[in-house]
Parts: sequence; structure tokens; C-alpha cells
Amino acid sequence: MTADFPHTIADLGSGDHLCCIYETEEEHQAVLTPFLRQGLERGEKVVYIVDARTAETILGYLQDTGLDVEPYLVRGQLAILTRDDTHVREGVFDPDEMIALLRAEMEGALAEGYPALRVTGEMTWVLQGLPGSERLIEYEARLNEFFPGSQCAGLCQYDRRCFDPAVLLDVLRAHPIVIVGTVVYDNSYYIPPAELLGGDLPPVMLRHWLENLAERKRAEEELQRLYEQAQRDAEIKATLLQEVNHRVKNNLSAIIGLLYAEQRYAKAEDQSALRAMTEDLSVRIHALALVHSMLSEAEWSPLPLSDLAGQVIRSSLQILPRHKQVSVDVTPSSVQMTPQQANSLALVLNELATNTIKHALQERQAVHISVRIALENDDDTVLLEFRDDGPGHPEEVLQLKSRNVGLYLIQTIVRDDLRGELALRNDQGAVTTIRFKQVQKCVAPERSRG
Repeated sequence: MTADFPHTIADLGSGDHLCCIYETEEEHQAVLTPFLRQGLERGEKVVYIVDARTAETILGYLQDTGLDVEPYLVRGQLAILTRDDTHVREGVFDPDEMIALLRAEMEGALAEGYPALRVTGEMTWVLQGLPGSERLIEYEARLNEFFPGSQCAGLCQYDRRCFDPAVLLDVLRAHPIVIVGTVVYDNSYYIPPAELLGGDLPPVMLRHWLENLAERKRAEEELQRLYEQAQRDAEIKATLLQEVNHRVKNNLSAIIGLLYAEQRYAKAEDQSALRAMTEDLSVRIHALALVHSMLSEAEWSPLPLSDLAGQVIRSSLQILPRHKQVSVDVTPSSVQMTPQQANSLALVLNELATNTIKHALQERQAVHISVRIALENDDDTVLLEFRDDGPGHPEEVLQLKSRNVGLYLIQTIVRDDLRGELALRNDQGAVTTIRFKQVQKCVAPERSRG
């Protein structure tokens, strides 16, 4: 496949010669509509040669897309012709005369100020046995000497329901680009005109087929090489991620160890305050270690927010007194978080869960935590609602006037990292609502587990 091969109908341009083989009216409309409209929108002159259909049908294709065709018709940029105007003007089909007509039309279009000519024709007229129609493949082959390098593009239309397969095989050999249905192909069965019209076709076809087999073999070997290289790269990446994850977790564990060591050597009067601070920091570090492990396992692709919330909250329960109970309910959600968002939300969720454990359980044995996740504003905003059924937020917390370190951390992360909004209220318990924009509508890619 050449580097400049048109992969879609929108990629087609001057110099291209292609055929369209279709077998439904829907396929025909799906191919011809963008081919015609693109030419008009590029300012090219467009010629459509009807045979099996009427001009009204073709104009309807364009009108169905909302295009007003009248201005194009009035100024002559769009022309609807018939076989009698083109292929069989004298009652006989002559490839030389038709190619001369195309050249004249192209030169006329350029002289009128158009950048190019775009022409397409229904080839069903060939089936009527008109004189000269037996020269169809000669004509198609010789078009490959006219189109390349010209300011003209041509699309030949063949209805698979009408043409004999043997004819379509010849048509395939004469077109370097083929549209089958609505898919554009670089035609490996194409034979250049000098060889196709040379008179001894079987040896030519044999050579092309053998060359195609060899090229396919080379392509398969290259794909296999790339696949194996990708596998090796993936294994190296996985090993590196595991090593990085292992070292990060070790470093976080070392930090926790240093905090407890500092506590042991503190003065007696400082032990209580230092113990509380050490426990808070330890739980926060564990939350960071947990999200790091989740991201490492996910190869640093987006994480489901509901999974993140469930695991972080349950990890925070390590500070729960043995005689107390906390139940957790996280609504399943497909909302995904980027690695940066996941780190920020892990700290926020940890603070909220820790706050529930410390305050909602002071005068009761059990508490229930529920988390609701939803999308708002046309799926552009993430809603995260964290609530417990405890006594509720104190008044100074509701007014955001508390000097609580956890509340300050939540406010800072929501405002500066998530660029979001924080709202607190009481409704049969403490309710914390966070809204923030999605970085993008991210979807976690499927990962190989092999």
C-alpha cells in the first residue's frame, strides 16, 4: 500500500481513478453522496453521468444532507449528463472519443477557474449491447494513462446485481483503487494498462498473483515481527512498573517506620499528640500506597471511581476500634479517573472515612457510609457524594471555619487539584458533596491479562 493511498472517500482527489462495486441502493448513496458533495465544497466542477437513475434521484442524495443544489446547477458547477451526452454521443462507444471528451471537460473547467474536475458515471449502459461497449475494459485501462497527474478524478460505478462476475473481474484489474460496498481498498489485483492490454494476459496475471503472494508473506512476517516486539516491550514495561511499584511501596513503608520511630523517642508529655499525628499520617500514606498499587496494576490507565472509593474507604478502616463497626456501600459507576485525579481523590476519601470513624462513632457502636457517584451537565461534571448516618457535621465545619487539618486538606485538594467545588450539609447524618470536571471522557482500555 502506498503512503498516499486514500483510506476513505474523503481522501480521494485529483489523479485518482477508481471503481465502486455496490449491491444495494443504500451503499450507492453512501458512496456517491460524499464523493459529489466533497467536490462541490472544494470548489471543483462536478459531472454526474446518469443511466439507471434519474437526475432527481442524484440531486436528492445531496438534498438529503441539507445541501441546496440549485446555486451549483445555475452556475454550472454541477452538471447532470446522460450516456447520450457522453459515452455514446454518436450512437457508438469509442474510448478515444470519451477520453478526449474528459480531457476537454477538464481543460474547460480549469479555464473557467475551477481547480479540478470530478466525474462519475453509472456504467449500466454497457449492458444494453450498444456498439463499442465490448471495448469497456480497453477504455477503463487507458483511463489509467489519463488520470494520473491530471486535475481530474473519476469514479466508475458498477452494480454487482447487474454485471456478470467475469466482467467485474476485468473491472477490478483495471482500477488501482476499488470501493466495495462503502470500504476503500488499495487494489492489489490492479494490472497496469500496458500489461492488461498486451494480449497475453494469463502470464501477466500469474506474475502479479505470485508477486502478491510474496508481498503478503513479507507483510505477515513484518506484522509478526512487530507483534513480537510489542510483546517484548510490554513485558519490559510490566517489569519496570513492578519494580517502581515495589520501590515506592518500600519507601512509603520506610516513611511510616520513621514516624513511629520518632514517636518512640518523643518526650512523654508529647506522646499522645504525636501518636495521633503519626496514626493520621500513616493512614494517609497507606491510602497513597493503595492507589499507587491500583494504578500500577492498571498500567497507569484510568481507574473506575467506584472501585477506588470502595478500596480506599475499606483501607481506612484499619484505625477502627475493635468493638466498633462500619458498613460501606458504594454505588457502582462507570466513571473513570485519571491517575492524577485518582491520587487526589484517594486522599479526600481517606480523610472523609477517617473523619467518620473518629467522630460519628464517638457515642455509638456502628455507622453506615454510603458513596454515590454520578455524571451531570451532559456527562461533563462528576458528582461524588459521601454520607454517613452519624450525628452530622459540627456547625463550625459546616461554616468551613474549623481549624481541622483534615478539612483543610480536603478543601485544598478539591479547590487546587480537582478544580472543583466542595459542599457540606447535614441530612440524617453528615453529607459531603464534591463536584469537579472530568479531565476528559476517559475510558479505561482493555488490558491483556496473558
